[in-house]
Amino acid sequence: MVLASVVCLAVGAGDLLAQTQSDRIRYLDILKNPDDISLNFRYARQQVGDGDVKGAAATLERILLLEPDLHRVRLFYAVVLIRLDSLEEAEIELTSLLAVTGLDDATRAEAEGFLEDLKQSQDRFKIDLLATAGIQADTNPLANPSSSSLLVTDLEVDIPGSEDDTAFVAFGRAAVEYDLGYQAGHTLDGSATFAMVDQSQADRLDLVATTLDLGGKYVLGDVTVRPSFLVTDANLADQQYLLALGGAVRADWRVDGDLNLHARVSAADEDFDSISVSRAANLQSGEQFRAEIGARYRLSQSMQARLTLQTVDKNAEASFNAYRLHKVSANHTWIFDQGRFLSSSLGLGLRLFDGPDVFVSSRTRRDETLNAKILLGLPVQSLIPFDVEHKTLDNLLVLVSAEYYRALSNIQNFTYSNARAQALVSKRWRF
Repeated sequence: MVLASVVCLAVGAGDLLAQTQSDRIRYLDILKNPDDISLNFRYARQQVGDGDVKGAAATLERILLLEPDLHRVRLFYAVVLIRLDSLEEAEIELTSLLAVTGLDDATRAEAEGFLEDLKQSQDRFKIDLLATAGIQADTNPLANPSSSSLLVTDLEVDIPGSEDDTAFVAFGRAAVEYDLGYQAGHTLDGSATFAMVDQSQADRLDLVATTLDLGGKYVLGDVTVRPSFLVTDANLADQQYLLALGGAVRADWRVDGDLNLHARVSAADEDFDSISVSRAANLQSGEQFRAEIGARYRLSQSMQARLTLQTVDKNAEASFNAYRLHKVSANHTWIFDQGRFLSSSLGLGLRLFDGPDVFVSSRTRRDETLNAKILLGLPVQSLIPFDVEHKTLDNLLVLVSAEYYRALSNIQNFTYSNARAQALVSKRWRF
């Protein structure tokens, strides 16, 4: 988030100094014109874009020695210092900036915001709250087969077609983190996540789920290890449906400023209860093992891409509920000005079941899946046609998404598609 703020400030300050994004600047150009404020600032922006934050700090110091009253440049310099983890120096710069008489309201508001974030980052105990709510519409929420019939003991039975539905959805998350006081940044943390889906018509799909995640973070140079203990409880159609207990370990390796690699393994014991809308749900009970590797690459200051490979081994009381899943997912995120962003993802999966469900077919099920999604995030403040500064609008987002899921199976009962659209409002608080 801080690095994104650096980019935004660079653009804003660039407008202030009437700069352009023309040809790249060479250090030789700076040596020829060391007192050219505009040229030096364009060079600092270029250095941030190239990931040379330390070099940008030196360039900005040189600018402020020449012109100490360039307030937007000083604000940019303070945020660069935060990025360099020079927190005391950054606090000095922000405090001195706020002491300036006649400082414009926009710069003052940004400086106050960064100073508040800086002080919060130095607190050992942190709280992060997230609340999201809205509506969604599905073309086929019940996953009815694409064909007009399904198999029962390998005999075709006619069925009605798919039915669309709408739902109210809500999501909440409360996370806490305690800094253990080590210079490396080791922490203890925990979170509670709540999710609810209330269908307008298909009440059998009404879902309430809660997950507890207790663990910590151990930092060893460029590698961060996060062990965690997980508990998931889910109610379906107002009945107890699932209780899962498990654990996970994730390791992240920061290869360089642009590339991050990660690996995660998890295991859970899943206990399903039979309920009125799923009489044989208990036959899904068993252990689930999951392994994942992935990479995140920063394409530019405003774009990043992720690639994830995942495998799941699900054991169950009935072989027709046990399977192995192999999935590859790709994601691209593009951050625009004013905090707006666009995220798109594509996933391809192959699910291989262990044995046949003879009540359906003598064949053993095999599914190929495709999942595509696009998500647009819009800060509410960016939608207001005039300048408004109020804490209520901080971290308040409108999220609009469209998603398509397609499953192709060797058994027609499980070949179906569903299109989903969502409109949500999300608010985040940090203490």
